[in-house]
Formats: sequence, C-alpha cells, structure tokens
Amino acid sequence: MDLPDPQQALRQLADERAALRRVAELAARGAARSDVLHAVAAQASRLTGVDFVTLLRFEPDGTTEIVALHGPPHGIEVGMRAPGDGDGAVQETFRTGAPAHRDDLRDVAGRWPSLADARGYRSSAAAPIVLDGALWGTLVVTGADGPLSPETREGLAGFAELAGTAIAAVQARDDARRLAEEQAALRRVAELGARRAASAEVFEAIVQEASDLVGGAATVLATIEAGAAHIQATCRSDVPVGMRFPVDPAATPLLHQLVRTRRPVRGDRVHESAASAAIAGMSIVDIVGVPIEVGGELWGFLSTHTPGPPPPPSTEAQLTAFARLAAAAISGSRALRDLQELADDQAALRRIAEVVARGASPDEVAQRVTGEAAALLGGRPMTLSRLDGEALEVVATAGGPAPAGAGVPFAEHSAPVVVEGQVWGHLAAASPGAPLDPGMQARLAQFAKLAGVAIAGAQTRKSALALLAEQTALRRIAELVAHGVAPDELFAAVTVEASKLLDDHPTTMTKIEPGNEIVVVAVHGSPATVGARIAFTEGMLPALVRRSGRPVRIDDYTPRGSPIAREYRLAAAVGAPILVEGEVWGVMAASSSTGPLPSDAEERLGQFAELVGAAIANTESHAQLAASRARVIAASDETRRRLQRDLHDGAQQRLVQTVITLRLAVAAMRKRDTRAEGLVEGALEHAMRATDALRDLARGMLPAALERGGLRTGIATLVSGLSLPVELDVEAPRLTPDAEAAAYFVVAEALTNVVKHAAASRATVRIAYDADGGMLSVRVRDDGVGGANASPDSGTGLVGLSDRVAAARGTLAVTSE
Repeated sequence: MDLPDPQQALRQLADERAALRRVAELAARGAARSDVLHAVAAQASRLTGVDFVTLLRFEPDGTTEIVALHGPPHGIEVGMRAPGDGDGAVQETFRTGAPAHRDDLRDVAGRWPSLADARGYRSSAAAPIVLDGALWGTLVVTGADGPLSPETREGLAGFAELAGTAIAAVQARDDARRLAEEQAALRRVAELGARRAASAEVFEAIVQEASDLVGGAATVLATIEAGAAHIQATCRSDVPVGMRFPVDPAATPLLHQLVRTRRPVRGDRVHESAASAAIAGMSIVDIVGVPIEVGGELWGFLSTHTPGPPPPPSTEAQLTAFARLAAAAISGSRALRDLQELADDQAALRRIAEVVARGASPDEVAQRVTGEAAALLGGRPMTLSRLDGEALEVVATAGGPAPAGAGVPFAEHSAPVVVEGQVWGHLAAASPGAPLDPGMQARLAQFAKLAGVAIAGAQTRKSALALLAEQTALRRIAELVAHGVAPDELFAAVTVEASKLLDDHPTTMTKIEPGNEIVVVAVHGSPATVGARIAFTEGMLPALVRRSGRPVRIDDYTPRGSPIAREYRLAAAVGAPILVEGEVWGVMAASSSTGPLPSDAEERLGQFAELVGAAIANTESHAQLAASRARVIAASDETRRRLQRDLHDGAQQRLVQTVITLRLAVAAMRKRDTRAEGLVEGALEHAMRATDALRDLARGMLPAALERGGLRTGIATLVSGLSLPVELDVEAPRLTPDAEAAAYFVVAEALTNVVKHAAASRATVRIAYDADGGMLSVRVRDDGVGGANASPDSGTGLVGLSDRVAAARGTLAVTSE
C-alpha cells in the first residue's frame, strides 16, 4: 500500500487553507452571499485543477438547485434544478452524506449526469457540505478527460468540509440582516394597521415590503371568493389589479392546492395557463404562495413570482409573516368598516322609513331606495328593476343609463329584492372600469334586503288603502242592492265606483248578447252611449274576456287596427269578466287614450267585477224570487177561485137541491102526500151527485192513497184512472209529506200535459231515491209531439210546477223538441 507523500499532504492542506482564507476574506468584507458561493466554486476549481465546478443546495426531498458554478458557458446555469432521482454522485451524496464519484457518466441515470455527458464530460465527484450538523448541499467537480484522480477527490472533500464553515458564517450574517430587514418591514406595515389605515393602503405596503425582502421579486395580494381569485394589490408584477381568474385544478393547480390545503405552496418553473393570457411576459416562473386567513376563513393569498433565480427557502416563512399582518389589518379595518357601514345603512333605512310613513307611493319609495343605495356604494350608478315574468322593468334609477319603464336584462352586479317571500325585483350597481369588489357586492345584497322591507311596507300601505276603497265601493253598491234600486241605477253606480278605483279612467259596463254583440248598459267618462249595440270579432277585448273568463289587458291598439279603438279613440284597455252563476254575463272595461293602464289595473278591475257579478246575481235572484212569489200568489188566488166556482156550480148546488127536496119530502110526509117517497129518492140522488163532485174536486188535492201508502200507492192510484198506458218504476221509501207532495204533483201535472197536449201513445214514470245524497229523482217521459215549456213567459202549468219544486229546494228541467 502506497503511503501519501507528507510534503504533498502539507502542500494540499496549505492550498486548502489558502483557498478558504480567500473565501473568508471575501465574506468578511460583507460580500453578497451569491459572490461568496461563486468564490467557493472558483477556489474549488483552482484547488482541484478541474475547469467545471458546481455548488448545489439540497431540498428536503432531494431536489437540487445550482446556487453557484465556475467553468465555461455550456447552457448549465445558476438556478437550474433537478429532481432527487437517479444514481449519480450528487444523489448518492444526498442519500449517504458522504463523498461519491462516478468514473463514466454515460451509463449513469439522472438529470445532472445526462447534462454533463451531453456536453462532453465523462466523470464527476461530489463532496457534502454540512452546516450546523445538517447536510446543506454538495460541491461537484466534473472532468472531461476520464476518471478523476483520488487526489482530486480527496482535495475536493477536504475543501468542501472547510467551505461549509465559510458558507455557514455568510448565511448566519445574511440571516441576521434578513431578520432585521423583516422586522423593520413588518413594523412599518404594523404601524399602518395601528393607525387604522385604509385596507388598500395596507395592501400596497404589504406587497411593496414583501417584494423588497425577496430580492425585488414580483408580489401579488389577492382575495378568494366564489371559486375565483381577485387581485387586490401588486408590486413589480405585470398582473393587473382587479384581474379575476378561476381556482381550477387543471388551469391553476398551485392556487387550487393552496385553497384546498390552506398551506404554503411552491412551484418551480411552472406555467399557470389560465392566467397566462393576462400575465404577459411571465409564462415560465417560480411561484411561492401563502394563504391569508381571517376569522378562521380563507380570505385570500400572498404570492411572489419571478422568471429569474427561484425564491430562497426562507420565502415561505417571510410571506407567512406578512400574511399574518395582512389578516390583522383586514380584521381591524373590516370591523371599523362594518360598524360605519351599519350606521350608514341604518341611517339610510331610517330616511326611507320616514318616506314610507309619510304615505309615499311605491314608486316614490323605489326612487328613494335607489338614491340611497347609490350614495351608500360611493355614488355608483344604480338601477331598481321589478320582475315581470322573465323580464325586468326599470322602476327607478340613480345615475343609471336605463330610464324608468325600460326593460333590461339581469345585471352582473345585482342583488334580489325579496318582498313577502317572493323575488320582487333586483337592485343593480353599474361598475365602470374596475369590477365591484366582494365587500361592495355583500353590501349591495344587504341593502337589497332592507329595500325589500321598505317596498313591502309601501305596498302594504297601498294595498290597505286600495282595500279600503274597494270595501267602501262594495258597501255603497251593497246598500243600493239592499234598497232594491232599478238595474239601470245599479249599473251606473258600478261604473262610477270602478272609475274611482282606477284613477278616474273611463269605464264601461257591457252585457254580452247572442251573436257576438255587446250592449252598453252603463258608462262613466266614456264616449260610448248607453243602449248602443256593438258587434265584436275574435281578437277583440270582449271576445278575449269571454273566451278566457279572466281579466285581459291590451297595452297598444295600434297593431290591431280595431275599428272600435279608432271610433272611441282607445290607446289601451283592460277588461274583466262579470260572472253570474259561472257564466260570463258581461265585461267591465277601463280604457285609456294615452297609453297603458296601471300595472295593477287587471287585479283591481277583476276584483271589482267579481263583486259586481255577485251584486247582479243577487239582483236577478231578487227579481226571480219576486216573480216566483207573484206566480205562487196568482196560482193560489186562481186555485181558490176555481175551488169556489167548482163548489158553487157543483157540490154546493146539489146539496142545496138536496136540502130543498128533503124539506118538501118532510112536508109531504106530514100531509101524508104520496109524493114523499119520490122526493126522498130525488134528495138521495142529489146527495150522491154532490159526493161525486166533491170526489172529483179532491183529486186536485192530496189523495188519501198518497197519505196512506206513499209515492208508489199514490201514483199507482193516479194513473189507474187515465186512458193513457203508463209504465211505473217507483223505488222510494216514505219521505216527508212536502217531498212526497212535490213529487206527486210533478207526476200529476206532467201526465195531465201529456194527456192534453202531447198526443202520446204511452208514458213512463221512474222515481228513485239516493240515500247517500238525500236526493229524490223523478223522470216522466212520453213519445208525443213535444213542445213543453217551463219558462216564466210560457204561461203553462209547468211554470207553477217549477215554483213548487223550487220551494222544495229542487230543480225542474224540461227537455222537449
């Protein structure tokens, strides 16, 4: 075994000491860390005689970064990085912490061996650099003329051990200076927070100080909201303030990782594709980002990016310290801002409430709400729109471009206005230039809630007044009905009341007649005349109301070319059906000669028309009842006269003759006259004929068979004396006397009409009782010529029968050709 030459070892040691002394002198003069590291690489090259030397720093996962180099330019530069895989000398040193070498790089895997081999280098040796007992990095020499000698490798290892001391001293000095700079920067930002400076001023200071601390790299402060990043402040960055981009695992993976884990992230030489279109000139960058949390929630992030050397390992810790300051400043300024905004909102709401209390209309309240919202959001143009189906109608503006009444689409920065649990409309703020920040959006949403309360109050008051007016109008109409006024007087009063409810717009009341014709029954303020008959066609207001049975609005008659519209100078109209017993009796209409009627015209007119329909139905019911009563009285009087006549002409005359004859017989018997027997026989004959006459008279009243045996027996007795064949099907239990009498007389009168007028050959009587519904059904049919009529104007016996059935709470229907 060859022993080293003592003289050579001494010279080697002296050279190492001299090289180290030169490095130490450079550090003592306060040279920059990068200069000291380059000096280490240069002295290693001089000491080993190898032209190409690199100084690499290890990261915890084995990734290496070139922090200094010495040698000819060949495309390997400071800042380049390589993963910790492969089996080169650098990777072995990381795994073992000991020197390593490779004599032939052609068969060695890994990025560094591949780069060196591609540039003509054949061998390499690596020596560990240890700082404070921990592996910091490695010093690597690469040879082009075959394997490196053992002396070269030993010299490298010895110098690397000594160089660690110098690097540690430089790093300690830099750490102390950096710590002092960090503390000074943090103190300056903290002082801004203590003075309760505006958030924007604090944000600007944070990005400026953070950029200075990380060597002038670009810094960005952004908020995270609704799955997107919103840039709030930047320094030395091409990223524009106000820019938004999505938090997406494919497009922005580092940002997505930060949001998901809420931990610092680092990306070396990455390309954030979603932001590249807006981040001009920085498509390949090194990025470090740290989260900012406020009140336990992720508020945003602070990041630095640079196309140059990657940020040092201390960057995450430095940015985290500033992130904490940003969170504190945000919390303090947010509390003050929230307090002031709450006071402003309450003052605005109080002013709006005062307007509502003074009885302002909903339109006035809407305008005041819009003006207050614009003032609270820094004078931004504001629009309040009401939802009408799928469209928005502008009802108020404050500096906005859309005039009131215009239709507008949903605005980007808008908040729903909810009234009584339903979306009433939207309050929208225009944002020219920069988009509306999340704080402003939140405030807009909050004020929209307050606006909903104010609008609901105004609408409630308006509805209460409208209800009071409607109830007053109804009471006046009801009083007219109760006093039994004539229909013409009632209809005239109805149009007057309807016009008052619709701001004195002209009103017309018409009755729909057969043959597509209406007759005007009352007007108020309209050019139409009472009694006028007007034909209408499909598409016109009466036809639309009749077909739908609902209120109908026509806002513009121009495209329709209606002759009625031209004749009566109509620009717009609203019609509501007057329903009587479920049928469209007529149309209550309001018109305008200038433009569309108010938006609530259908509702108000429809409600009033409903009340009018009830009044008309009530009036007609009174008229029908009076007519029915008159017919009942007339029928009763006629019955009494008939009974009186029949009794006088029939039974009464026979009984008188019977009395006279019996008196003559008594006188004859006293004289023992032979005529006495004949006179008694004559009296008996008169008495028998009087009995027959009384029996015939009683047939028009309730027969004894009905009272004794019910409907089946009574009707069977009734038809037994008829010459017409009658088929009976009677299935009914004993009922109340009134019900049985009503059913009996229905059958009796119907069969009497059949016998007298129908020329029928046969008839059928069917009676059934529904126990569940308590309903008795009576059907009488015949095969005669028809022509039966039960209308009040017919004057037939069926009219009185209809009245009798109605008195028993039933209905009579006659079907006859």
